[in-house]
Amino acid sequence: MRGCWVWFWADHRQYSDHFESVIGVDFTPAQLELARSRNPFANVTFKEGVAESLPVSDGSVDLVTSSMAVHWFNIPKFYAEVDRVLKPGGVLACYSYHVCAPLYKGKNLYSEFYEFWENLNRYWPKKYDPLKTEYTTIPSCYPEDLHLK
Repeated sequence: MRGCWVWFWADHRQYSDHFESVIGVDFTPAQLELARSRNPFANVTFKEGVAESLPVSDGSVDLVTSSMAVHWFNIPKFYAEVDRVLKPGGVLACYSYHVCAPLYKGKNLYSEFYEFWENLNRYWPKKYDPLKTEYTTIPSCYPEDLHLK
């Protein structure tokens, strides 16, 4: 796929072969510097910005992703910004890693991981609640949106 991809907190390696241009966005200069220092890909760049005001042109992006971050955004402003930057037919994908199933010596540790998650969740701010449902409870951007689980 040609075009541009913008993401928040995701692994750019998995997308660099599929997009002409990949842009990582973060508001933390230290995080950006670390990402730049570990980036071996010529088509991957990093820009300072926030989800509600992306540093890209109108209608210039094929895919916007957010991994474990959308619950911190101002959702209505973020959706308006995604609408501004996506090309017609572009995609917004928000995901978490809540249901990952770690394996150890061939044993699926999902139940142990889930118990750990639930115990830890008692101490996290309310902002983390959308992660419990793998973002299926965040408001839809458009009526035809799909929440995949």
